[in-house]
Amino acid sequence: EDDEENNFVDELLGTISGNVSEDTNNDDIGEENLEGITINLVDEEGNVVETQTTDENGNYLFEGVEPGMYTVEEDDSSLPSTYRDVNDEDESDDDATDTADNGSANDDVIPVDLVAGEDDENNDFIEEQLGTISGNVSLDDDNDDLADTPQEGVTVTLTDVDTGETTTTTTDENGDYVFEGLEPGDYTVTTEDPADSQSVSDEDEADDGDVNDTDDTVDNNVDVTLEPGEDDEENNFVDELLGTISGNVSEDTN
Repeated sequence: EDDEENNFVDELLGTISGNVSEDTNNDDIGEENLEGITINLVDEEGNVVETQTTDENGNYLFEGVEPGMYTVEEDDSSLPSTYRDVNDEDESDDDATDTADNGSANDDVIPVDLVAGEDDENNDFIEEQLGTISGNVSLDDDNDDLADTPQEGVTVTLTDVDTGETTTTTTDENGDYVFEGLEPGDYTVTTEDPADSQSVSDEDEADDGDVNDTDDTVDNNVDVTLEPGEDDEENNFVDELLGTISGNVSEDTN
C-alpha cells in the first residue's frame, strides 16, 4: 500500500487592537486615555466573539483571532452619559474597509478585515464630554442692582466664539435658561434689555474657574469657558425698569 495525502493545514491567527481616548479641547483629537471602557469583537454573523476592557493607557487587544470580517464595537454603557463619540476609525491604512469610516457618521463601530497572521492596529475611538451653560434673567425692583423678580420669555443667545454659530432659548417662569449638550470651548451668552429698561448686572456669579468670573462690566454679555462635562451655572442677567419724571412750567400773568 502507498497510503498518501495524510495532510495537515495550519492557519496563522492575528490580533485586533486600538485605543479609546477623550478629546478635551474640542479638536476631535484624543488627549487623555480612557481606562475601563468595554470593547466587543463581533463576527460577520453578529455574534460577540470576545470582550475586552481598555487598560490604564486606553488600549485594548484581541489576540488569537481567526482571519475574517469583524466589527469592533464600543459599549456606550461603560461610559458616563455626558460622553459622545466624535471619531471612530481605523487610523492605519491596512484594510480595504479603512476608507469606509472616513467622514462617516460616528456610530461606535469600526469594521476590520483581518487576514492571516495580521496585527490589525489603531482601531481607535475618541470620546468627548458634553456640558451645559445655564443662568437666570431677573428684574431689580428696588434699585439695589440685585435680582428681585424673574423675567419669563426673555430670549437668550449662545454664541460659539470659534465658529460664530448661535443658538437661542427663552427663560422659563422662574427666569431660568439652559443650553444643553455643548462641546467644550469658549462661548458668549447675551440678552437684550426689555423695553424701557436697562441692564444693571450681567456676570458669571459661580466661582467655577473661568478667567472672566471677575468681569462685572455691564454689557449684556457673559463670557463662558466650558470645560469637558462641566455644568457652567449662574450666568445671570439683572435688568431694571426705567421711569419718567415730568411736570410743567407756566407763567402767572395776573
